[in-house]
Amino acid sequence: MSRGTPPLKISPSGQKSFEAIKRVLRASGTSVSQEVCQRLTKYFEELAVWNQRMDLTGFKDLESMVIHHLGDTLTVLPSIGGGDIRLLDVGSGAGVPGLLLKVLSPPLSATLVDSRRRRVSFLRYVIGVLGLRGIEAIHATLKPLVPVAPLVKASYDVVISRAVSDLLTMARIARPYLAPQGRLILMKGPKGLMELDEFANILGKEGWRFEYVEKTVPLSGARRIIIIGVVESH
Repeated sequence: MSRGTPPLKISPSGQKSFEAIKRVLRASGTSVSQEVCQRLTKYFEELAVWNQRMDLTGFKDLESMVIHHLGDTLTVLPSIGGGDIRLLDVGSGAGVPGLLLKVLSPPLSATLVDSRRRRVSFLRYVIGVLGLRGIEAIHATLKPLVPVAPLVKASYDVVISRAVSDLLTMARIARPYLAPQGRLILMKGPKGLMELDEFANILGKEGWRFEYVEKTVPLSGARRIIIIGVVESH
């Protein structure tokens, strides 16, 4: 929605998500433009519609979708950084966190990857509806040590994933796609600390160094562990 583009049309049901979005943003101390707020509202409106006929999220009401998905994304937003960062979201599903990060941080460039065609169809549709540029959705299955050539060539500043696989698997999936000094960012629950204890030595021998940040999801109060990894030797 650049200059001269009319605002997105929000349905009456979308107003419910609009109010929930404002509450989550306020609780997290995040300030966004009216344009960003409209895009978030439209995204959740479309998610609710599509979720009636396909399994995009286990949450059935708009308020729960907003609190869980937007709240989760806001916990990781400070770790992403600003500017024209290139981001790869592995197992994007309904677009969380990659698509929401793009809406919240427009200069960011994002590639959303998912192994399910129907989810990719949703992502491509909603990208078009929101009028987003610098973002694409790709149907692919990313596996450890089996890189997808076009994504390797792209070379990403951040590879991110939420609850897709364990730390060891994700580190081995992500490594071929990271630019020098690039970061792997994993969104985990409390068990993320157990994964760090289990795999840190193995991955340390492969050149990885990890740190983590503990966060609380706004309004829901859920505990999140944000694991951040960098490869010190390629």
